Amino acid sequence: MVYVSCDPATQMRDLKEFLAAGYELRAVQPFDLFPQTRHLECVISLVRTQA
Repeated sequence: MVYVSCDPATQMRDLKEFLAAGYELRAVQPFDLFPQTRHLECVISLVRTQA
């Protein structure tokens, strides 16, 4: 699964739930699409490891 968010705090909150549900974090890539603002987009890649 690919999860894209513009709020790293809520993405990390949700990531805890995905990890508890059996997903494994594979990759994280931040993007600064709005330079000189507080916005930061982040893309994470997750793989389901448990049935």
